[in-house]
Amino acid sequence: MAFCIEIIEEHDPSSYFWFRPVILHSTDQIKWGDVEELDDEFSIEEGDVSCFLRHFLYKYFDKDLPCNKNRYEDGGYSFTGFEWYLTHNFFTYETISSMLEDIAQVADLLESDYDAPALDEVKEHYSIFYLCEQDCEDWIRGNQLAIPKYKHLIIDFYRRFISRTRQMMENFPQAEYISVMGP
Repeated sequence: MAFCIEIIEEHDPSSYFWFRPVILHSTDQIKWGDVEELDDEFSIEEGDVSCFLRHFLYKYFDKDLPCNKNRYEDGGYSFTGFEWYLTHNFFTYETISSMLEDIAQVADLLESDYDAPALDEVKEHYSIFYLCEQDCEDWIRGNQLAIPKYKHLIIDFYRRFISRTRQMMENFPQAEYISVMGP
């Protein structure tokens, strides 16, 4: 099988981020019991999220959204931004739709003009170590300059991510949010 940036169906409990539609039963001091996780989920490895999705997740995370402002752990600690580890990060369907449009535009631009300055921030965290197998010469040498020859993998990943996320939203129109939770 050819190398690809994986999107795992269902819940992978190891070092993966989990994407799933949720319904919130309260937006005040949100604890685990206030989040109804619906029966559709996919997982993406933490390193792949860091390399290819971090830019978008940080850009579209709304820290002022009441459900994000009011996330609490036991003991009363609240979170102030996108939280990387074991915390729900809520995105409205509207925000997710905007993010997916942005990712689609980035995929198109990667395909047509990889060196466009508009892509500089998006490409900032790309790593050769997430684009080929460990026995690949580019991986062995840590050849970051080889990333453009693997752009088709990034484009393919973005398009599959868009399709899978849209399908999730279509499957559960009653949900208002997508939760993104890290390992």
